[in-house]
Amino acid sequence: MVYVFLLVFASCLLHVLWNASGKKCGDSEAFTWLTTVGGALVNIVALCVLTLFGRIQPIPVSAGLLKMAATSGFFEGCYFIFLFWSYRHIDLSVAYPLSRGLAPLATLFLGPVVVLVFGLDSHRGIQLSQLLPVAIALGGASLLCYDALSRSDAKQNVLKGLILAMLTGLSIASYHLVDSTAMETYKLPSIQYLTLMSLFMSLFVSLWMLTKKNALARIAKELKGNIKGVLSVCCISNFTYCLVLLAFKLAKNATLVTAARNMGIVISLIYAAIFLKEKVSFQKALGACMITAGIIWIFLV
Repeated sequence: MVYVFLLVFASCLLHVLWNASGKKCGDSEAFTWLTTVGGALVNIVALCVLTLFGRIQPIPVSAGLLKMAATSGFFEGCYFIFLFWSYRHIDLSVAYPLSRGLAPLATLFLGPVVVLVFGLDSHRGIQLSQLLPVAIALGGASLLCYDALSRSDAKQNVLKGLILAMLTGLSIASYHLVDSTAMETYKLPSIQYLTLMSLFMSLFVSLWMLTKKNALARIAKELKGNIKGVLSVCCISNFTYCLVLLAFKLAKNATLVTAARNMGIVISLIYAAIFLKEKVSFQKALGACMITAGIIWIFLV
């Protein structure tokens, strides 16, 4: 169990680290394109290598699987766009806890929608026993928002960042639900689905980036000036996912792994305070802890 905890802790820490790279990028839109397309290329290489050495046996791709991968790719593209946009307006110590904390809450309410869209028999939704922890987590999110607004003179700018962070959480919930449904339905290798989804994500983000003025010049400038940040997100984000999969494989209780992943919320506060020199007030810390406690409680009830 110690090894499982260390794996989850390492994945949380790496997740915060690559988010910090997004916070420090120069051009958030160019950075979004570079990291999504770069991540897709990393997945393609990994899939080819694993297939070549016989570690996995890819399964045929059906129309239903393509639909799910495309849906997931769209929402994950939205996730990256909203995430890096939010970092332009608010601190990492606000955006990260808010987006990661609201994602599991949104999952509870969006579950029945996914069931309806994909014509599934299972019903997923909020249970009566989860109402109190949901209320605690929402209370923590409200406290975070209040603290951010009350401490800033540019309230309109902060409000925009808070809304983007919430949209980030909604996007996370959407692609998580689609991904879990796809994995349960088709039983395909994780790397194959991840590669397929990332290709669709790159397509949607590329179409979005084409609407931006001087897109190619901006991409080239961001790559030249921030190549370390781009490479860190492309590689670390995928490695983080692998650590989580390994933790799920080793753990006897997958629910505990899911709950423990919310350590990243607390880690983000510590990292932001020490390395980004962000102000972490008592209200902000309390709000983040309330979100963490509420989410862990939801998974354990």
